[in-house]
Amino acid sequence: MEESSPRAVKRQLSGESCLFCRIVTDGMLSITPTGLRSFTFVPTVPPGLDRVYLTNIRAFGETFDVLVDPDAYRIVVNGMVRQQGTCGGRASVNFGG
Repeated sequence: MEESSPRAVKRQLSGESCLFCRIVTDGMLSITPTGLRSFTFVPTVPPGLDRVYLTNIRAFGETFDVLVDPDAYRIVVNGMVRQQGTCGGRASVNFGG
């Protein structure tokens, strides 16, 4: 009878809420983990948007921002640009070492 309890319903709702976040990370930016401290992504701005900014991401052993403008992207850690590049292809980000 676990699935009929209020706790089970809340678990289900929290899992479904996570899907909305995955639309941005998986769908719009194609963020793909490649290791414990690294990932790849495709920095693009979808039609109808001026920019895509994801801030305060806690993943890969860091807290960072992904800032994507139409022509360029920046990975910012503690207010400092850690990596930058141009849009148009898959970019690799490595927080190791």
